[in-house]
Amino acid sequence: MACQALRVGRAGIRPYPRQKRILTRIFNQLNRTSTKRLFPAGAIIDEVVSAIARLVEPLRDSKTIALLLFSCLLVYLVIVPLAVLVFGSFKAVAPGTEDYFSLNLTLENYTRAFASRHLPRATVNTAIFAIGSSTIAFVLGAFLAWVTERTNSPFRSLLYVMAISRVILPGVLVTFSWIVLLSPEIGILNRLLIAGLGLKEAPFNVYSMAGLIWVEGIELTPLAYLLMASAFRSMDPSLEEAAMVAGSGTLQILRRITLPMMKPALLSTLVLLLVRGIESFETPALIGLRASIFVYTTEIWLNSTRAPMDYGLAGAYSMVLVIISALLILVYLRLTSHSEKFMTITGKGYRPRRVDLGKWRFLSAAASLLILFLVFVVPMITVAWMSLVPSYLASSLEGLQRISFKAYRDALLFPLTVQGIQNSMILGIASASGVTLITAVIAYIVVKTKLRGRGVLDFLAFVPYVVPGIIFGLSILWFYLNLMPFLYGTLTILLLAYLGKYLPVAMRINVACMAQVHSDLEEAAATCQSSWGRSFVKITLPLIRLGLVAAWIWVFVHSFREIPTAMILAYPGTEPVGIVMFKYWEDIGVMLFAVLLVTSLIAMRIGKRFGVRDG
Repeated sequence: MACQALRVGRAGIRPYPRQKRILTRIFNQLNRTSTKRLFPAGAIIDEVVSAIARLVEPLRDSKTIALLLFSCLLVYLVIVPLAVLVFGSFKAVAPGTEDYFSLNLTLENYTRAFASRHLPRATVNTAIFAIGSSTIAFVLGAFLAWVTERTNSPFRSLLYVMAISRVILPGVLVTFSWIVLLSPEIGILNRLLIAGLGLKEAPFNVYSMAGLIWVEGIELTPLAYLLMASAFRSMDPSLEEAAMVAGSGTLQILRRITLPMMKPALLSTLVLLLVRGIESFETPALIGLRASIFVYTTEIWLNSTRAPMDYGLAGAYSMVLVIISALLILVYLRLTSHSEKFMTITGKGYRPRRVDLGKWRFLSAAASLLILFLVFVVPMITVAWMSLVPSYLASSLEGLQRISFKAYRDALLFPLTVQGIQNSMILGIASASGVTLITAVIAYIVVKTKLRGRGVLDFLAFVPYVVPGIIFGLSILWFYLNLMPFLYGTLTILLLAYLGKYLPVAMRINVACMAQVHSDLEEAAATCQSSWGRSFVKITLPLIRLGLVAAWIWVFVHSFREIPTAMILAYPGTEPVGIVMFKYWEDIGVMLFAVLLVTSLIAMRIGKRFGVRDG
């Protein structure tokens, strides 16, 4: 029987003569050494070579090659480090040792974690802290979103600008400002109340669970507002108008119609706030440790950095925290997957309308201004005041006579300041460019192609969102300590961590923009014999440039603010500006805040230049 090996390519069907000759020679040799003819060479060779052709044929498509390459890249950046962390939680030896990758696994770390008093304590504290702070942020954010988007209250534009502007403030600065205000020893507000009312002791103590919840709740309020504002803005008011005609009051309409229709957006926002509260690090580290209030993130950090370091226990805590975060994210995805039941915007004459609050509109505006005063103005004024006067005169009018810029001059002369700014600029530009490019290609593959397995790319890019920053940093540390220890102590390991950490949000931005580009343009380019790569660069990227700029700016600004991941990976000489500010905030933190603020404003200005709006 004649043996016809086939190859399928762009030019049609062609034989594989060389492969056929090699396989035929192998089968003939096996048949000669056997007593009977065991291998029908022709038939088997036909099947083998045809199978090879079927496997190789998809690889001739450059889109498939891109899918495989970027899948491997995401696995390397995200999955492999997390897998090493999971593996390490079952090891009794520290990462970096010779027998770390041996199969001598143990449950000792989990046994010690669940048998100690630290895990129940951290669990209770984390639950109280996350639920309390997310509740405060949810209530304040929902009220702000309702006032600015659904009512006729005055100063709505000012409220919107203040809420958006708060995003540029690093969370660590908000914590610093409330420490300066409410510390029982140095708190400006406590000193003023003691002097004015003749009190014997400070009325407020930020170093408590209540203080911890309050500061984190204020920190999360802008996020809650941003998550709910668009939902309030796009809600069809026809049902509210019908209720108003029926004689229902404003509060009754809000309770029985507006909030029930907003159920998916409200509940999903609450879940995301819980996730942010659970993975919060700066506030528990600066306030909680002083008050002996330990949560999961601080337990992981202490076990990873405090001598004697216990990496195994840190890994066990990390797995518990990842499981909790993953379950909450699954709840969030479940809530958003059924949002179509609550759709109110259709093609039937949708027109937004604001609720007339009458004389109450001024009270609602005043309440909103008070909230944003606490969220935005108080941290700004406190930090600015502390930067201009000596700390011992901060609560005295005498400080007005001692205003100077000495703190800024001292900060500029501090050796770590310039190094920190330089490191952050390098990491910010490199990570923003890398993440934007990676997510642009992945978004194209996910949205514009029909390749099998493209959903895996979307999933891999979302995984870092489930993992708290301090745990992601720990996974990167363990991975490279074992395989590439020479990277530890360099900016490269921080860059690799940032490339993985900032994928989810940048991916969402680019996917949303990519979905708006019609495929007719690419089909026209293909008709002109243009490859998909050329059409991607020449047509698709220019059309989604607003999304690319938005993603770039988001990554750049957040890389300057990043603390949890960098706290695990930073080494003397490679500290970004956020870590320098965290460690030396009493000396140069204020000046570095000014640097962060100016950098953020410049980035936002660049974004507006390209048409990117704040909302």
